[in-house]
Amino acid sequence: MGLYRRCWKDREGRNHRSKLWWMDAMVDGKQICRPTGSSNKRIARTIYDAWRAETAQRRFELLKKAPELKEWAERCLKSVDHPNTRRRYTCSRENLIAFFGEHSRLDHLSAARIEQFKEARRAERVKPSTINRDLRFLAQILKQAERQRFIARSPFDRTKFFLNESRERRKPHIVTWAEEEKILAVAQPRIRVLTALGIETGLRTGEMLGLRWKDVDLLQ
Repeated sequence: MGLYRRCWKDREGRNHRSKLWWMDAMVDGKQICRPTGSSNKRIARTIYDAWRAETAQRRFELLKKAPELKEWAERCLKSVDHPNTRRRYTCSRENLIAFFGEHSRLDHLSAARIEQFKEARRAERVKPSTINRDLRFLAQILKQAERQRFIARSPFDRTKFFLNESRERRKPHIVTWAEEEKILAVAQPRIRVLTALGIETGLRTGEMLGLRWKDVDLLQ
């Protein structure tokens, strides 16, 4: 029972060793081997200790055979209720399948592979918000796979993959008194009212247009 790296020989007789750490344990008299999904021994040790604790407390369940990414993504997409979210995640599904491959199984989507996906999308100059949308869909389908025991643990539970979107967001422009006077001087009466109301209250256009006299209290 412990951590190890898989070793093998190629056709020319040269020895090779995997970068990822593996772990094994005896469960009901059977030796069970699982990848930790990490090349960092400290992280692999943490994953192994948690797995060993589950085994010791007899809460360990044998994992079911993980489905392929395309099949599972399509299944999870059907559970999304909002049409706009489903439309966005449909694009994310295509992006994920294009990189990982439609026959890639869920238990092969390691933290290292997800990092490679993120870096590949950044190399294509894709906006951080778009990359994060793809990652959110991937995190969602992997979490569902974890709940149904297709994978032991989602890589998103151990690593932060999401990018900082604040750099691409434009800072709001605050209208100055001089700019407000210029707008009001040339605006039509209806636009002048909306402009003054929006600047003074910060209401959105839809909120202002939806106002009724019963919503306005001039005494406060």
